[in-house]
Amino acid sequence: MRPALHDIERRILAELASAGSALDEEAISRSTGLGIDQVRRGTEWLRHKGLATVEESLARTVELGEAGAAAARDGLPERRLAEMLLDGPVPLRDAASRLGDEFGPAMGAARA
Repeated sequence: MRPALHDIERRILAELASAGSALDEEAISRSTGLGIDQVRRGTEWLRHKGLATVEESLARTVELGEAGAAAARDGLPERRLAEMLLDGPVPLRDAASRLGDEFGPAMGAARA
């Protein structure tokens, strides 16, 4: 006897069959119009009925922090200091004024 399927389960199964490959929950949600919680619930029901397999993995994402975004936008402090010096000597006071809080790290990198 085939297990009775809820509408959510039928929609998920139909999407998996049409895709022909594994899909993540977000893709199923987008293509079926189901909410992410409905997809999670439906995939668990299907798993318990032996109609689908679910593989879980932890994904680590990394993004730029505030300082990283500033460095990507403006350049690294040590590079900006080096570019200042391409045209010749620059008084420390001027370099410190132009680099602001990044003057210390730029000088530290220059000494290395």
